[in-house]
Amino acid sequence: MVLGDAIKVLVGNKVDKEVEREVLFEEGQKFANDCQMIYLETSAKTGLNVENLFNFIAAEILTRIRNGQLDIEAYSNQG
Repeated sequence: MVLGDAIKVLVGNKVDKEVEREVLFEEGQKFANDCQMIYLETSAKTGLNVENLFNFIAAEILTRIRNGQLDIEAYSNQG
């Protein structure tokens, strides 16, 4: 896998601390879009979107395997 194949997700954490927010949702979303990434806000404290984040990444990996974009055998023989 080359770097261009990486699944890129920009995660804004501590969304539960709205009054302390330093980056607006729109700013994070725009930056992620400009960098061809997915943007997702999470809270480790409340669990908001944490599972969704891992599910998204797992689903994207599975999709890439099924589409032949990711050869899992190439990674199982490394090491």
